[in-house]
Amino acid sequence: MISFLTALILATQGSLVPIWKIGGSTDQFKFAPSSYSKFDNGCIYVVGQSSAQDVPYVLPGPADSWAGSKPHQDLFCFGLKKLSGPNLFYFKVRFQDAQASIPPLINVSVNNHFIIKWQSPAGGGDDSINGDLSHAVG
Repeated sequence: MISFLTALILATQGSLVPIWKIGGSTDQFKFAPSSYSKFDNGCIYVVGQSSAQDVPYVLPGPADSWAGSKPHQDLFCFGLKKLSGPNLFYFKVRFQDAQASIPPLINVSVNNHFIIKWQSPAGGGDDSINGDLSHAVG
């Protein structure tokens, strides 16, 4: 489980000014703050068409029985009409917490090309999903 997703940001190398950003506070996301168990499937977010309400604030993992005890895939799609400056971008994901027993594994692909696989450090546990952030590590 990745609990309390707080922001997804894409920015260019030189300015670090976001090209797009999703969220900023947990209450902007779907099912926040207490309806996480209504999660039905992974999300597809299309920049310019979707809103933060299309992204669940809790993204479940394979150890989350309330979401089917299976891996989930979430897609965040965007297009750039014109590239200016260096073609180097930063993709930043901020989480408030992650599952302690099986922390999330994130694969990033661009235009169907694998870029990176990132293993999140273990989080503080499931208390944060119910609003207790005292053990959160994000």
